[in-house]
Amino acid sequence: MSWKIGSNGFVMTLSARVPELIKVHLRGWLESWLQTMQLKIGDIGAWAVHPGGSRIVEAVGVVAVELFHTRDGLVINEIALRPHNTGHWTIEGALTSQFTNHLLAVRGAPLGPADAIVKAAAMVNVVGGEAPGSLHNAQLVIGAHVHDYGKSWRPGRKLGHVTVVGDDLADAHVRAWESARAYGTRTQEA
Repeated sequence: MSWKIGSNGFVMTLSARVPELIKVHLRGWLESWLQTMQLKIGDIGAWAVHPGGSRIVEAVGVVAVELFHTRDGLVINEIALRPHNTGHWTIEGALTSQFTNHLLAVRGAPLGPADAIVKAAAMVNVVGGEAPGSLHNAQLVIGAHVHDYGKSWRPGRKLGHVTVVGDDLADAHVRAWESARAYGTRTQEA
């Protein structure tokens, strides 16, 4: 296996033996596991290999799976063995946040209920734009929960996130972006 890390992410190259190893050693288990969900191998449109291997299956705590909805369907972007920004909305929007449940799991304590307590939540990462923004102005947006990570500003650096919760997802989305832009991010929403 080899890794090539660049400015747009990484490329992982696996041994030419991997497909045969998967076919011989994994196929039976995979067919059995998929059958529990009434699926067959042919039903799966794409596969991803994660370098974490069995650590993902044996993980204790939060395991986050970041998905993107594309024209071709759902795509797994990242699997993280830790609290992840995709779950930051739980700080304001769930009975028990991902952070609290992670600590409870690691301690071996019972987990708290993770039910949503809001109808809608929108979270935007704040990434440094061309010039520093205003934390104060970001906090002035009604309903915005601004989480500043205490990092010094530089273009492209993740500086924090903004969450807005409420009854209407479109409204929460607009206000979260308004706050994030005031904070300095220039990233365009999809």
